[in-house]
Amino acid sequence: MIDFNITYSSEEKASKVWLLLNGRRYLVTLNPWCQQGEDVETFYPKQLAIRLSLAYPNIPDSAWEDFAYDTFDALQRFDLGHIEEAMQNLLKQAVEGGKKK
Repeated sequence: MIDFNITYSSEEKASKVWLLLNGRRYLVTLNPWCQQGEDVETFYPKQLAIRLSLAYPNIPDSAWEDFAYDTFDALQRFDLGHIEEAMQNLLKQAVEGGKKK
């Protein structure tokens, strides 16, 4: 299951982007203070990749970075099915890679 939600707080002047993937929620907070001049197109995928790599340390960071940028593109198209499929493929590859070692 996949779900996506954005909330905005005028008090905090920040958006909170929640992404539910594979039963886990990943939160990225978007605000000028955290972003330190980075645009959303760069900041969000980098932060999402960090959170995913912490949840699945057996998958290389570079794979999560690629996945996070792909996810950001798919979210802009509201193509949640693509994200779910990509996540399942990545997890499957990690399991298969772990069996070969």
